[in-house]
Amino acid sequence: MPVVGYSLGYPAESPAVRDRLPQQGLVHYEQYEDYTDERILDIYAERNEKGWQRYMDVPQLKEMTERLGLQNLAQIYTIAKYTKESHLGYSQTVLDYLDKQNFMRNDESN
Repeated sequence: MPVVGYSLGYPAESPAVRDRLPQQGLVHYEQYEDYTDERILDIYAERNEKGWQRYMDVPQLKEMTERLGLQNLAQIYTIAKYTKESHLGYSQTVLDYLDKQNFMRNDESN
């Protein structure tokens, strides 16, 4: 049963490379490190700054951010870009697909 899908290929355009978290925020050596709140803020600081600036550089996005009273990148992602409603809709799409493919049936006759 497939668990994860991904696309492989070349994009039709050449978008700018997106900011990513630094490696020290993702990779743990020998054992997991439970970061402090201060360390998490430090790891995300540069990405937050560049991401915020990217939204402020586009007039329509800047206007939306100001209209909604958003003050940081996390709010942009959770309030404007990836809302609870969008997640619920996407989840329902996945559930409908799984049901159509008979993955939602729990009896042993399938």
